[in-house]
Amino acid sequence: MAPVGKSQNIISYAGRLVSLEHKPRPQARGPSPEGREAFRKELSESHFFHRTFPLHVSSYGRTTWNKASRVKANSQFSHSSILTHFSPDPLVVKTVATRFFHSCRRLFHFLLQQRYHPFAVCIRSLIAVFNVQNRINNVVLVGGGTAGQCVGRIPCNSTKFGGGSLLSGRFLRNRLHKLISAVADKDVDAILVTEGEEKTPLRSYSWADKKKPRVCILGGGFGGLYTALRLESLVWPDDRKPQVVLIDQSDRFVFKPMLYELLTGEVDAWEIAPRFLELLAKTGIQFFQDKVKALNPMDRRLGMNDGGGPAGTVQLESGVVIEYDWLVLALGAEANVDVVPGAAEFAIPFTTLENAFKVDEELKVLERKNFGKDSPICVAVVGCGYSGVELAATVSERLKSKGIVKAINVDATILPTAPTGNREAALRILSERKVELLLGYFVRGITKKAVDSNDVEKLILELQPADKGLGRQTVEADLVLWTVGSKAPIPEIGQYELPLNGRGQVETDENLRVKGHSRIFAIGDSSTLRDNDGKLLPSTAQVAFQQADFAGWNLWAAINNRPLLPFRFQNLGEMMTLGMSDAAISPSFIDGLTLEGPIGHTARKIAYLLRLPTDEHRLKVGLSWFTKSAVDTVATLQSNLLKVLSGSS
Repeated sequence: MAPVGKSQNIISYAGRLVSLEHKPRPQARGPSPEGREAFRKELSESHFFHRTFPLHVSSYGRTTWNKASRVKANSQFSHSSILTHFSPDPLVVKTVATRFFHSCRRLFHFLLQQRYHPFAVCIRSLIAVFNVQNRINNVVLVGGGTAGQCVGRIPCNSTKFGGGSLLSGRFLRNRLHKLISAVADKDVDAILVTEGEEKTPLRSYSWADKKKPRVCILGGGFGGLYTALRLESLVWPDDRKPQVVLIDQSDRFVFKPMLYELLTGEVDAWEIAPRFLELLAKTGIQFFQDKVKALNPMDRRLGMNDGGGPAGTVQLESGVVIEYDWLVLALGAEANVDVVPGAAEFAIPFTTLENAFKVDEELKVLERKNFGKDSPICVAVVGCGYSGVELAATVSERLKSKGIVKAINVDATILPTAPTGNREAALRILSERKVELLLGYFVRGITKKAVDSNDVEKLILELQPADKGLGRQTVEADLVLWTVGSKAPIPEIGQYELPLNGRGQVETDENLRVKGHSRIFAIGDSSTLRDNDGKLLPSTAQVAFQQADFAGWNLWAAINNRPLLPFRFQNLGEMMTLGMSDAAISPSFIDGLTLEGPIGHTARKIAYLLRLPTDEHRLKVGLSWFTKSAVDTVATLQSNLLKVLSGSS
């Protein structure tokens, strides 16, 4: 049993950790075993504890968290997490209640229908252990934020508190300690303090026409942007053409398959990352640059074609709340670098425009630092899927003899799911550029330390063999690029949950609708869907591009009371860049054919040019690429001519 009179104890209830601060009294005694058992019984029997909630550790007036808090911060609720010692002295119990209430909204509706106030159930369970000894008679309850507004409506008898002991309302933080000092010496057994989070003022978005359908698209990647453009291109009845809002946290659409060309200077940023406002200038699509904070779908009470109010709301970080009739989830995926110690701190992912700029800047710094020195620049690329191989080939071409690229992969080969022609072309290019392949290893951790007397710092990668027969290795690198692992950034969900798989992707039916939600479509990396053979569709731009076309059509069909089309993925082949004049293309319609070298490079650029978002942007980029190609051709001819003339003389 924990020592009596300890300055802070931790109690877990409702799946959350809450700090208990108290002023010790002489002769303080913990509860009897019967008291602890009664507390556990009340927890287990209450409807309130049948679900695990997000955990939040809070310790008022302290700069660091209690060690026990950190240990349990990510654990789920269980009876074993309740500490065995409670002091019946005056207590100050603090919770962060706003997030708690939003997380439990669905449960709160049920409790209110059963004539139970959810916060009352929470408090009653917390105090049950003290009631066993009849030590709780007077309680002071100070509320702030959402909880402060709710607790004032709790009858005293519903929480078994002494009459007249309930004090609620908003309370300023800087006066909290004064209140505690004022009442701690009086006949008060517990002080419960609820503090609300800082809340951004909410404001509703006003749609231009309240009668026309309202479509909200979350995410401006291949799935989201191309769905919006598809809706704009379809022919609509005048009274049913939807109003479309597109939301993305970036102000630019990024054509991710061509991010590698930024490192070699082959393309400019505006060509593969145009601004949304420019792309949508001649359309009726409204663009919001914002981050999605929460979803509150309510379409379970609506049919496919019912009116009667919105199908849900979207809350943005800025505080804007948007009602919608139809929702498209196309938030894409973000790099998951938290799985390996040190990766988030020292490795750079390669999934966004900002990542590409950062890698380019780091390479420039290393090139300046190593100019004129014999020591080569060492770059480690983690992962040998398409992204890792393309990155390794591009960086090795840029550094040439000034650097060494080491590619690490857990599989025994690179590109394990790629066509044979693409894999062989990649192996040939990587071998020619002396890229060192470390196959059959996974990264166990990344650290930084000085490696010589001049305090030159290097990144140290600890490699663990994936199979027996290989020994552990350590790799020193100046730069670590991370291309493995991703996660879907699904925001907080309100009353009705969405079906998610283990990777956080939304499960959909064959029409791309979220299962159980007739008004929500999910495409791209935000969704999971299987093909006719039962295999999960890959998270590629080609899949998202095709899904956007189907999602746009199915939205048109749903709004116009037409049957929806089941999505069928058509694999057109696979393409990859291997440098400024090298690429590999394996079209699916000709077995065994692989276009390599300059031919493959040209075919890949033409294919991607045709897939750029709008006709106007395609024309601008096409002219730019043609001009660059013409200038490079003239420069090459001049150089060859000078060589011939100098040789003849």
